[in-house]
Amino acid sequence: MGGSGSIKRAKRERVFACARVAWGTGTFPIFSQGFPGLLVFGNRISFDLAEYTADVDGVGTLRLLDAVKTCGLTDTVRFYQASTRAAKLYAYWIVVNFREAYNLFAVNGILFNHESPRRGSNFVTRKISRSVAKIHLGQLQCFSLGNLDSKRDWGHAKDYVEVLTHTQHKLSLQLF
Repeated sequence: MGGSGSIKRAKRERVFACARVAWGTGTFPIFSQGFPGLLVFGNRISFDLAEYTADVDGVGTLRLLDAVKTCGLTDTVRFYQASTRAAKLYAYWIVVNFREAYNLFAVNGILFNHESPRRGSNFVTRKISRSVAKIHLGQLQCFSLGNLDSKRDWGHAKDYVEVLTHTQHKLSLQLF
């Protein structure tokens, strides 16, 4: 028999199996790859597929939480939710509701501006770093930015993943 990773995968598959029976397969093939429940669309895609993004981020969170409850896994499954755009507030309160109503170990986070080497060139940090590199190479003399008074909250993607992992290993629920 496998180690704790096998047990976690088995629990996860049980939740997804219950969810598929109850709601179909609409969002679940996406979650079966990589880190379950961690689905992030790029900025542009979120707007282009606004209804689908809201369905996955908001109602998808409800579907997963209800699957955990329906399958009787509230004592064994730890759930972390992170989502994008307007569905964040809905998903946040759904997680709070399930945590309080069903004593489910569920935490959530609204994460902004995940910086990493994979960040798209249309984001301000990549625009600045690419432009500075081009200036250094003599390929550019200056560059312009948009609103310099806009407020930003930045973090590195590795730091966010570390926090996600940390929340899942806490012995008791806390607000993060």
